[in-house]
Amino acid sequence: MKTTSNEPAAPQSPLGPPASDATGRRSAAKERLGQALGKVSSTIEGIPKAFESIPTTIAQHLPGVQPRLGVALSGGSVRGFAHAGVFKFLAERGVTPSIVSGTSAGALFGALWADGYSPERALALFSGRSFSHFTRAQIPIRGLLSTEPLRHFLRTHLRAERFEELVHPFCAVATDLDSGTYRVFETGPLADAVRASCSLPIVFNPVQIDGHAYVDGGVTMNLPASVIRPRCDFVLGVNLIPDESGLPYAGRHLIDVATRTYRLMFYANSVSEQAYCDALIESPEFSAFSPFDMSAAECFCDIGYYLAVKLYRQDKRFAKIIDALAGKSPLPPYPARQGQPAVASLLSKRF
Repeated sequence: MKTTSNEPAAPQSPLGPPASDATGRRSAAKERLGQALGKVSSTIEGIPKAFESIPTTIAQHLPGVQPRLGVALSGGSVRGFAHAGVFKFLAERGVTPSIVSGTSAGALFGALWADGYSPERALALFSGRSFSHFTRAQIPIRGLLSTEPLRHFLRTHLRAERFEELVHPFCAVATDLDSGTYRVFETGPLADAVRASCSLPIVFNPVQIDGHAYVDGGVTMNLPASVIRPRCDFVLGVNLIPDESGLPYAGRHLIDVATRTYRLMFYANSVSEQAYCDALIESPEFSAFSPFDMSAAECFCDIGYYLAVKLYRQDKRFAKIIDALAGKSPLPPYPARQGQPAVASLLSKRF
């Protein structure tokens, strides 16, 4: 027979349960926390392994879907003809980029490519022309030279008047003097956006678009890789401004001071962008050429082609990517460059 005690329960200490009870509860809590952390740890450790297999099995999980190559083209004045050589290499390998981004000279060539020009035809447009064909002297108020002739050239030779009419996806980067930041153009009028991206400040007039003044995209983003990274499986960067910080300065004229200053500035803002590239074409050889000598156009094209072939032959990882895009081998695993984790690069809308 159960008995009930009428004695009142012992009052609860305002300091909590007795020490022995508190110690037991803490031990139990620690044990549960340890179990939970163990599960989280094993899950985290398994994430890279799970994502490791994604690139090698895209073909099986996404039948008919091709991997996407993006190409980021830097500025570099006349050095921009090297871009034609890189695209000549890609065409020979049977690779067509899914999207191209360009700054300054990169925007000029990128627009021609996106409009359907082959590298050879794009190069031919500039044959026999000098720098003066694209600029005009003026009373220097907002710039030393006007780029109205360049505007006329673009409107004459570009079949597309707007980005939306281009054959291939393309975006151009220019610097907004009002906000102090870069702007990515991929809709709207094409010629003015390209001209803005090429308008080196002080040398050329700013270009007015939608009430804002725009100058060369190289001021804020000379290698526009990050702007297309989310839309690509692989990004090839073509950087025409090498690191000149260790080279002695031997200039004697105002133009030498300006050229050296711009190159140092453009290279500095391209360093962080290089981390978004899976492969990068660049060479210190570019420093040996004048940025305004258009007679070297074919030479630059040959250099770009040579550098692309050299990278393909010496960098097995780049070769695997190109072969995969050309359908000549399975899609390779995605080893990330520094600053661009593999998992993050795979978390695009497609996956």
